Amino acid sequence: RELLDACTGYKEATGRHVKLTLFGDGPDLEAIKLEAEEKGLHWTFEGAIDHGDLRLQPFRVLFNPSTSDVVCTTSAEALAMNKMVLCPEH
Repeated sequence: RELLDACTGYKEATGRHVKLTLFGDGPDLEAIKLEAEEKGLHWTFEGAIDHGDLRLQPFRVLFNPSTSDVVCTTSAEALAMNKMVLCPEH
């Protein structure tokens, strides 16, 4: 929700888009896709993939918005692949 709002606010303030490629899935995925489309955000949804998928190589930053991922496997894998990780403080 916060990322949708932040990107929408940026677009409204500057007229520029934040282009994001999102990997993963979850119970809120369809609602997020719909809201991103309604707000005219330039987001690409790739679905869930394995951490070894070659499509991840060009990306330098992982944003993990989860506040319930107790083990933080996704973040640990990204750090092991020399990616920067952004996550909420909780």
